[in-house]
Amino acid sequence: ATDGADLAGVQTAERAFCGVSTDHFGRGEFVWVVKPDQSVEVRSVKPGMVAAGEKLPFTQRQISIHGHALECRINAEDPFKFTPSPGRITMWHAPGGPGVRVDSHVYTNYFVPPHYDSMIGKIIVHGDTREQAIARMRTALAEMVVEGINTNVPLHRELMVDAKFMEGGTNIHYLEHWLADHKR
Repeated sequence: ATDGADLAGVQTAERAFCGVSTDHFGRGEFVWVVKPDQSVEVRSVKPGMVAAGEKLPFTQRQISIHGHALECRINAEDPFKFTPSPGRITMWHAPGGPGVRVDSHVYTNYFVPPHYDSMIGKIIVHGDTREQAIARMRTALAEMVVEGINTNVPLHRELMVDAKFMEGGTNIHYLEHWLADHKR
C-alpha cells in the first residue's frame, strides 16, 4: 500500500497481508490487519470512516509487525466426521483472559438450525510468540464449554498439541494428512 493508506490502500493491504477487516465496538470502528506471520494489529478510526472511503489516520508503513495470533473456528459439527450437529445449545461458556477474544452469536438455549453455516464462533488469541499464542489457545479451548450439540472443539484441542503443528510450517494438506493418520 502507499503512504496515502485510504480504503484502496487497506484493500491492497488485505491482499498483501492475508486479511483486513473492520469491527464496531461502542462508538468506535477498528481496523484489524492480519500480517504474513499471522500477527494482528488493531487500529482505531473514526466511526464510519472505512465504510465512507475516507483516508485512514495512519499509513501502511506505520503498521508494525509484532506478536503472533491464532484463530480456531468453532463449528456445530462432529469433530472428526464433519457431519452437521443442529440442535439446542444447553450450555455455552466462552473462554476469556489476556490475549483471548471470542466472536460468536450463540448463547445458552440457542437453537442451531439444520440449514445454516455451521460456524457458531471463533476463538482468537494473541501472544508475543507463537508458543505463547499456542499456549493461550490450548487454555482457551480447555475452558470452552458447548453442551447439547457436537462441535469441532475436540479436534482443535488435539491439533494444538500435535508436534507438526507446534513446529510450524504446515500447509493446506496438513489437516487432510492428520485426519488420515488419526482415523476414528
